[in-house]
Amino acid sequence: MANAIIQPQAIRLAGNLAGTAKGSSADYNSNDTRQKGLTGTLGHSDGIPDADFEINKIEVTGDTTTDQVIDALVNKLPIEVEATVGSRVLVSTCRCISYSLKSESETGTIEGTFKLESSGNPTWL
Repeated sequence: MANAIIQPQAIRLAGNLAGTAKGSSADYNSNDTRQKGLTGTLGHSDGIPDADFEINKIEVTGDTTTDQVIDALVNKLPIEVEATVGSRVLVSTCRCISYSLKSESETGTIEGTFKLESSGNPTWL
């Protein structure tokens, strides 16, 4: 079996590819809860899943400008993040909950630490 390939995360604004994340991580949580009874663990309840992302660098692509991406982050606009792991894709609409800019350059990259939380149920495709 081949090792899973983790590809850069795609970032979309209003459905359009705005950039890719470089140096990022994704955390998925099913939020299931253990159900206990008198005889021990009975099973799990189904929780509402969520996904959190931390991105260290965004490479802006296409017709999107650096200012548009920063505006979406700062103004808490919906940002769709796609994290590809092997042949599966985790898709979640998020909002930026915190950021720390280290630098910004004319090269179309935005550096810093950007924390995004899912605003809806993340989906595995």
